[in-house]
Amino acid sequence: MMLLAQGVTAVLWAIIVFALSFVWFRPEHRGGKPWLTHLGALIFGFLFGGFIGLVMVPLGQAVTEGRIEMYSTDYLKWYLPALVVLILMLRTDVTVRLPLLGAPIRAYRSALLRRQIAQAQKRLAKMEGMGAGRGQQD
Repeated sequence: MMLLAQGVTAVLWAIIVFALSFVWFRPEHRGGKPWLTHLGALIFGFLFGGFIGLVMVPLGQAVTEGRIEMYSTDYLKWYLPALVVLILMLRTDVTVRLPLLGAPIRAYRSALLRRQIAQAQKRLAKMEGMGAGRGQQD
């Protein structure tokens, strides 16, 4: 039953990230191949969902149910290395260097970065407009 909950969590995260990739990214954010960006979102969603479903959900359930003590070494010696490896895989460019998965993940991450840059430029232009109005009042 626990494995089913973990798998469902991973799949749900993948579906959510995949669906949001259609909403978040405009054509100017995506590169030449939009399907590559969406495939990268699906893969990244599975990785992130695996992290949540296979590491965080069991650890949270075990701690809240009181099956383990908070600092039990028997339990943490299995989950802590997996947690560190998955965090490093998600935060560094290790996933980009994988042979078949690298190109879609690279496309997704570059589209995400382009979107963040566009949003920052809009906010900066809005703030500059607000500052110009205040300078004229003085």
